[in-house]
Amino acid sequence: MMMKKSMLKGLSQLDIRTDTVCAGCQYGKAHQLPYQESRFKAKEPLELVHYDVFRPVKQPSIGGMWYMVTFIDDSLSQQRLESMADGCEERFSSLRIGSGNLYDPTNRLKQAPRAWYGKIAEFLTQSGYLVTSVYFSLFIKTNKGKLAIVLVYVDDLVITGDDKAEILQTKENLSVQFQMKELGQLKYFLGLEIDRTQSGIFLCQQKYSEDLLKKFGMLKCKPISTPMEQNVRMCAHEGKSLEDATMYQQLIGSLVYLTLTRPDISYAISVISQYMQNPNKPHLEAARRILRYVKNTIDYDLLYKRNEDCKLVGYCDADYAGDYDTRRSTTGYVFKLGSGTISWCSKRQPTVSLSTIEAEYRAAAMAAQESTWLIQLMNNLHQPVDYAIPVYCDN
Repeated sequence: MMMKKSMLKGLSQLDIRTDTVCAGCQYGKAHQLPYQESRFKAKEPLELVHYDVFRPVKQPSIGGMWYMVTFIDDSLSQQRLESMADGCEERFSSLRIGSGNLYDPTNRLKQAPRAWYGKIAEFLTQSGYLVTSVYFSLFIKTNKGKLAIVLVYVDDLVITGDDKAEILQTKENLSVQFQMKELGQLKYFLGLEIDRTQSGIFLCQQKYSEDLLKKFGMLKCKPISTPMEQNVRMCAHEGKSLEDATMYQQLIGSLVYLTLTRPDISYAISVISQYMQNPNKPHLEAARRILRYVKNTIDYDLLYKRNEDCKLVGYCDADYAGDYDTRRSTTGYVFKLGSGTISWCSKRQPTVSLSTIEAEYRAAAMAAQESTWLIQLMNNLHQPVDYAIPVYCDN
């Protein structure tokens, strides 16, 4: 480990000391490789020096600096991005991770979210919360049959449950430990819109859909009733290749995020996402057709009704040899809790199935795996599943 600030005065003048600099650092600097993750626990501020953050870049910045290493102090209160060249040192803006400023450039580092998760997880576990075994960002605390639930996404937290006293105490403790701002009742979270009515809870991405259509110039497009042509066969080598695949890749990535609340477009997006590496014009037209369908169904929501018998039930199916290039089949399943859809998937199978029976069996097996995960999640939420989950397979 490096402990002296003077050691940063240029690589050529670096005086290596075997007692303070590890071999991984020396090798990484010599060959421009990512540093090995440090397991060292600091005993004083800025004693913990290096982390595997983003490997040294090959091109210098406008100022002629070579970005080499990120300093993260052990208390996780600040990060400093250092750059070194020709004996010079240039320091950029510091960042308080707890403040929630995700748009600072220094927060785009690979290790920062994991380091922050370790900090918030340590705080919650010390407060009596238990991390669930099926989802490490979900923390639950029980007290006399009541629940307090915390869902962590980087530095955004969703707190819910029926233990109001514990929820208030958790908010107060978080405000003391971190710089935190309460945004009130959950209405908008990471592009998801939540609306509560007498019928139940509606979940949608209407604003995200409108922004998506506007971004790709399809806000005034002609709507269409289906996301994909019936019995269409997409091929990797059909049509003229796109000169620049960047726009296509951005479009597919945006559509994939839209599937968080739109199971009706999951299959179509899973098909066109297979051609992101070398997209052709027909693939772009298929993606634009999905946008036209989104324009027609922009007000579609997922509804989770109040006061209904909430039991898990699943449905699965397979498209035998649907992939024209690889002859692989596609698995599709959906699970519902009561009348509300909670889990769905459309994914190409990893191997070629030799018969429709084999394709259907693989789809049923994948659905059974998902049902097992859902059972564990329900048990962690103290909603035990004491019945066999029916899974209907269309064979």
